[in-house]
Amino acid sequence: MTYDSISAPVPGSRDRINQEVAIAQALQSTLQRHLASYGYRMADLPLLERTDLYLRKLGSEVAARMFGLTDQRGDRLSLRPEFTGSVIRAYLGHAGAPLPIRWQYCGPVFRDRDAANGDLRQFTQLGCELIGATGPRADAELIAAAACGLQAVGVIRPRIVIGHAGLAPALLAELGISERARLYIAAHLDLVREGPAGVEALRSELLDLSRPPAELGIDLDAGRAAATSLIQWFLAEGTKRSTGRRTSDDIVRRFRDKVLGADTPVQLERAISLVRQLTAVVAAPAEALRQGEAVAAAFGLAAQPLAELRQVVELLAAHDLEGVHLQVDLGLHRPLGYYTGVVFELYGNDGAALGGGGRYDGLVRALGGGDVAALGFAYEVERLEASFAAIAATGSAPSGVLVVAATDADYPAAVRQAQTLRDTGASVELEVTSRTETERTAYCRTAGIARVLTVSATGVAEAAIQTERQYA
Repeated sequence: MTYDSISAPVPGSRDRINQEVAIAQALQSTLQRHLASYGYRMADLPLLERTDLYLRKLGSEVAARMFGLTDQRGDRLSLRPEFTGSVIRAYLGHAGAPLPIRWQYCGPVFRDRDAANGDLRQFTQLGCELIGATGPRADAELIAAAACGLQAVGVIRPRIVIGHAGLAPALLAELGISERARLYIAAHLDLVREGPAGVEALRSELLDLSRPPAELGIDLDAGRAAATSLIQWFLAEGTKRSTGRRTSDDIVRRFRDKVLGADTPVQLERAISLVRQLTAVVAAPAEALRQGEAVAAAFGLAAQPLAELRQVVELLAAHDLEGVHLQVDLGLHRPLGYYTGVVFELYGNDGAALGGGGRYDGLVRALGGGDVAALGFAYEVERLEASFAAIAATGSAPSGVLVVAATDADYPAAVRQAQTLRDTGASVELEVTSRTETERTAYCRTAGIARVLTVSATGVAEAAIQTERQYA
């Protein structure tokens, strides 16, 4: 191993020092104050969690990128890949608190992303979760808080893209598509947007899902009758145990549909046609909703999620979102698998993805709780730093002080002078090395130091540092 490989950070992580740290801290402080103004209080959550916490509802796209380990007792743990699961776990541990609960958080998360493309594998999420709030007013307020937070840290004309995680599954269910096909299509809407090759890949996977296992020897043309006979024989001869609340016919139907799938090639083509038309709808809210309703009507479907989306969009008009560009994307897909309702993503005016979130009403139950509504969002802090640095530097200047003892005998007086200034809230460094005046001036220009105070027996002499740099 070379020295260079030892000194470099792990790919996908980075070091931050001096002004970079100051900018990051100021950015986080600004966003935390912003969220606090909406009533969100801080929650400090563990970095390590049980892996099962994330496997239940996170979704394969993120779950496959987790950093996992096994402790000395054999328990499977993971570095958190996001905060929402941890927040809901903490809520379940504090059950009984009055609802709604508003918590905010900030800290590192870890995903095994492609560092070669510049993606960070350790990055900072800052966000909030609203637990126990139902209805479109909560969705609208959350989206507005997220948008206004971007403006507070210097993002000019942010773009907010809104969709509904339940739209495609609801419409596909009305078409009579099987549950596993619905789930697969909803999780792979991005394939449709890749063009003909992506559509063909989706079609191929769906056809594979609909075929019976080859080892059963079932002919698709007569598959349902054969599968039904096989399962009925299994129930009659192979099990004597109670089937609970389900009748034998229920079990036959459910297992048969899993074996064969409930989908014919004709049904699958209709489903693909539907999602191709949905994913093509990306427009201003009024126009996107009009197009979405036209798509649903063309297939003879009633789309309740579109009505929910319309309610949220209309309520956003009550919030001050001047300068925010709103879009509706009916094919919006978030990589986390727990979303159930209105979802959104945050972008800068250069197209950079800055965060996102939405409603996840089923997560509390999936993690062992009751039917409790919840929603939230998170910023990716590192992607906001460039915007924030620009406004932090505007009008700012070096402000620190360097205190220098003129002679060794003057050192105790210099120490006292430095402490007196610190007591007033100033940032003060004491000269502890032997540098020339030229070296000292060069250092001050890079360290954000505006004044040098030289302490001697005759008093304190002050020198201003002349610089063309701007400091945050």
